Amino acid sequence: MRRTPILTAMLWTATAGACGDENPAIIDATIADGPAFDAAVDAPTVNLTYPTTLALGAECGGATTSADFMIENAGSTAVTVTTLAATAGFTVVASLPMTLAAGQSVAVTVTPPAAVIGTDRGGTTVTGTLTVTTAEAGALATTVALTSTITGANLELVDGGGAAISTLTMGGTSVCPAPGFVGIRNSGNAPATIGVSVTSSSPFTFGSFASDVVMPGGTIDHQLSVFTFGPCEGTGTVEYSASGSVCTTTPAVLNVSYSIVGSSSCFCS
Repeated sequence: MRRTPILTAMLWTATAGACGDENPAIIDATIADGPAFDAAVDAPTVNLTYPTTLALGAECGGATTSADFMIENAGSTAVTVTTLAATAGFTVVASLPMTLAAGQSVAVTVTPPAAVIGTDRGGTTVTGTLTVTTAEAGALATTVALTSTITGANLELVDGGGAAISTLTMGGTSVCPAPGFVGIRNSGNAPATIGVSVTSSSPFTFGSFASDVVMPGGTIDHQLSVFTFGPCEGTGTVEYSASGSVCTTTPAVLNVSYSIVGSSSCFCS
């Protein structure tokens, strides 16, 4: 910036006379004490703008939800984006380096990491960051917070008290055991359709239960009964399949056993 003083010239002219005028013209040039004016040239401004957060999603066993991330050059000069660095498995699709003219906007695609069945849990959130780097000094260097919400059912087998189980033992003395309670609980954020099956030689039946939908936060249940014509003890497995967006590894397997004491031959149906 340059400050330029004002030069004031004051001129007094005497009345015209003959040669040898005793009152010649007087010139008085002084620097005025009045206010100066400013002469300034504004420098180009560098100003990239973009969101500070971006929310995405991923479905267990399904697709991820990508989103466009808008970068705008709100400055008065061109800006070149050199890198877009994402963490935690997030990916960015963009042709780099890219130059944005003043006032120009560009969209880049951000994709979250895939939800892994058996590892990720429905309803949880994966977090990461995205950092934008430019070739020009003065551009914004804020970090973008990335989130991805996992969608899927979290399934587990539970007993009548709500405790997680992987085995079930039924027993009786000289009588057939009472049916055993089995619940399928969903602690995720998506529904799942449950099916149950046993091998043809299994000594257990599950009544009329065929398939049912367990909603997020809900539990469905059924009863297992001993089915035997002779043996008073036995083991078997019951498998629970699931369809839909399910984060739990399926089928879930329940190991079941029974024992009837005091009898040499047992008949339960």
